[in-house]
Amino acid sequence: MELFDLHCDTLVKYQEEGKDFLSGGTMFSLRNRRLLKRMCQTMAIFVPDSVRGQEAEAYFDRNCAYFKTLLKKQGDLAAQARSGEEIERITGEGKCAL
Repeated sequence: MELFDLHCDTLVKYQEEGKDFLSGGTMFSLRNRRLLKRMCQTMAIFVPDSVRGQEAEAYFDRNCAYFKTLLKKQGDLAAQARSGEEIERITGEGKCAL
Protein backbone atom coordinates (compact mmCIF):
# COMPACT_ATOMS: atom_id res chain seq x y z
CA MET A 1 0.00 0.00 0.00
CA GLU A 2 1.10 3.57 -0.67
CA LEU A 3 -0.10 6.47 1.50
CA PHE A 4 -0.13 10.22 0.81
CA ASP A 5 -1.88 12.16 3.61
CA LEU A 6 -2.18 15.95 3.53
CA HIS A 7 -3.85 16.54 6.90
CA CYS A 8 -2.08 15.69 10.12
CA ASP A 9 -1.79 17.76 13.28
CA THR A 10 0.06 15.06 15.22
CA LEU A 11 3.25 17.14 15.35
CA VAL A 12 1.73 19.47 17.95
CA LYS A 13 0.74 16.49 20.10
CA TYR A 14 4.27 15.05 19.77
CA GLN A 15 5.72 18.34 20.99
CA GLU A 16 3.25 18.74 23.86
CA GLU A 17 3.81 15.18 25.10
CA GLY A 18 7.49 14.74 24.20
CA LYS A 19 6.69 11.94 21.74
CA ASP A 20 8.29 10.98 18.43
CA PHE A 21 7.55 9.34 15.08
CA LEU A 22 7.31 5.88 16.69
CA SER A 23 4.86 6.87 19.42
CA GLY A 24 1.59 5.04 19.77
CA GLY A 25 -1.72 6.62 20.64
CA THR A 26 -1.47 9.28 17.93
CA MET A 27 -3.15 9.63 14.54
CA PHE A 28 0.23 9.23 12.85
CA SER A 29 3.00 6.83 13.79
CA LEU A 30 5.78 5.09 11.92
CA ARG A 31 5.45 2.00 14.12
CA ASN A 32 3.77 0.05 11.32
CA ARG A 33 5.69 1.63 8.45
CA ARG A 34 6.71 -1.76 7.08
CA LEU A 35 3.07 -2.32 6.02
CA LEU A 36 3.40 0.51 3.51
CA LYS A 37 5.44 0.49 0.33
CA ARG A 38 5.72 4.30 0.26
CA MET A 39 4.54 6.96 2.66
CA CYS A 40 4.26 10.74 2.47
CA GLN A 41 2.75 12.65 5.39
CA THR A 42 2.17 16.37 5.82
CA MET A 43 3.05 17.55 9.32
CA ALA A 44 0.82 20.60 9.79
CA ILE A 45 1.01 23.14 12.59
CA PHE A 46 -2.50 24.46 13.16
CA VAL A 47 -2.34 27.51 15.41
CA PRO A 48 -5.45 27.64 17.63
CA ASP A 49 -7.83 30.55 16.98
CA SER A 50 -7.31 31.72 20.55
CA VAL A 51 -3.57 32.22 19.99
CA ARG A 52 -2.63 35.51 18.31
CA GLY A 53 0.29 37.86 17.63
CA GLN A 54 3.69 37.09 19.13
CA GLU A 55 2.21 34.14 21.01
CA ALA A 56 1.10 32.59 17.70
CA GLU A 57 4.55 33.11 16.23
CA ALA A 58 6.16 31.48 19.27
CA TYR A 59 3.70 28.58 19.06
CA PHE A 60 4.63 27.96 15.43
CA ASP A 61 8.36 28.35 16.06
CA ARG A 62 8.27 25.92 19.01
CA ASN A 63 6.52 23.22 16.99
CA CYS A 64 8.68 23.79 13.91
CA ALA A 65 11.83 23.44 16.04
CA TYR A 66 10.48 20.20 17.50
CA PHE A 67 9.89 18.90 13.96
CA LYS A 68 13.52 19.62 13.08
CA THR A 69 14.65 17.90 16.29
CA LEU A 70 12.66 14.78 15.39
CA LEU A 71 14.15 14.75 11.88
CA LYS A 72 17.65 14.78 13.36
CA LYS A 73 16.78 12.18 15.99
CA GLN A 74 14.95 9.82 13.63
CA GLY A 75 16.48 10.60 10.25
CA ASP A 76 16.68 6.88 9.55
CA LEU A 77 12.84 6.81 9.50
CA ALA A 78 11.84 10.08 7.85
CA ALA A 79 13.09 13.14 6.00
CA GLN A 80 11.63 16.48 5.00
CA ALA A 81 10.53 16.79 1.37
CA ARG A 82 10.05 20.08 -0.43
CA SER A 83 9.35 18.79 -3.94
CA GLY A 84 7.97 15.83 -5.82
CA GLU A 85 11.49 14.75 -6.66
CA GLU A 86 12.43 14.74 -2.98
CA ILE A 87 9.33 12.68 -2.16
CA GLU A 88 10.39 10.11 -4.76
CA ARG A 89 13.96 10.00 -3.45
CA ILE A 90 13.03 9.80 0.24
CA THR A 91 10.33 7.16 -0.19
CA GLY A 92 12.63 5.27 -2.55
CA GLU A 93 15.09 5.05 0.37
CA GLY A 94 12.37 3.39 2.44
CA LYS A 95 11.74 6.48 4.58
CA CYS A 96 8.60 8.49 5.16
CA ALA A 97 8.61 11.80 3.28
CA LEU A 98 7.39 14.61 5.51
